[in-house]
Amino acid sequence: MDQTSLLLQPQQQNEFNDKYIIHFLWVTSDQLVSSGEILNAIKCLETLIIFNEQNENEHEIDYQILHKQFKKKEDKIKKKKKKLLEQQPNLIPFKMTPTEEAITRIKIAELLFNYTHNYNDSRFYLEKASLLLSVDQQSSTSLDLQTKISSFLIDIFLYGNQINLIKQEIKKGLKYSKL
Repeated sequence: MDQTSLLLQPQQQNEFNDKYIIHFLWVTSDQLVSSGEILNAIKCLETLIIFNEQNENEHEIDYQILHKQFKKKEDKIKKKKKKLLEQQPNLIPFKMTPTEEAITRIKIAELLFNYTHNYNDSRFYLEKASLLLSVDQQSSTSLDLQTKISSFLIDIFLYGNQINLIKQEIKKGLKYSKL
């Protein structure tokens, strides 16, 4: 351990270790992409989403607006997490901030969009990231990420020839530019 981590309080120590885990998996996924192992990179990032320890009430998000198809995917992720935790009870959960989770979801969506052309799952991850960022719209990081999400969604909707949805995303993008 380095000297800075020894001086931290126990709560700060956990947050410090959580950042190491998150950034390590981000870098690992980038290296997997550069070596051509796209599916392993996606699995690496999904690990962050699955094992993110968060209370159900921690992020105040209304998931009722998600499409039924996306709710099924979310339920599948929760079941997968529960099954893995039963098999490996000694796994240490970690916490991600809403911004970190949104960045992770954007990375997954980008890989799905660019390499697998899985537009439905890509859209799911982008919309979930957008909901996470909707809590904090005033920070510059949040606005940058919202703009990136809008750009990706416009590309997805363009591929699906969904002109009305493209117009909605362009209006959202204009709203972000005014903030």
